[in-house]
Amino acid sequence: MTVELGRYGVWDRAARWVGRGEDAAELEDLGFGTLWLGGSPDGSVMTTVSALLDATGKITVATAVMNVWTTPAGEVNDGYRALAWTDRFLVGIGTGHGELAGEVHHSPYQKLIHYLDELDVPRDRLALAALGPRLLRLAAARTSVAHPYLVTPEYTA
Repeated sequence: MTVELGRYGVWDRAARWVGRGEDAAELEDLGFGTLWLGGSPDGSVMTTVSALLDATGKITVATAVMNVWTTPAGEVNDGYRALAWTDRFLVGIGTGHGELAGEVHHSPYQKLIHYLDELDVPRDRLALAALGPRLLRLAAARTSVAHPYLVTPEYTA
């Protein structure tokens, strides 16, 4: 079963969600469906994810997006397995900017393929940052959600 995102969500940098369980519960009461933890969080974000899930009862928490160059898949796997509420968590991953991590000689697409192979997270709990046709096809084949960013719906159609 795919994670329910709702019609409206709230995006903020992951670091700004730390200690904001009461705010998350209030947003849930207002009808928001998803809290997006952005800013390319690393695996340490799982502590915040857990706290937000514990403070709420139905809202989804999603990472937007964890950078595959800087966050090892094993770290994501461990964090996911430690969560009590995996039915309300969406693991968002993407390539970000490999050159910032010193990865200038590797294919971002091949890195994503390899990373998805290493992840031990169910397909219906995965989102892939995707802007172009090739990554949209990969998102459709290997995850439950394509996560475009700052583009129109027509761009991803």
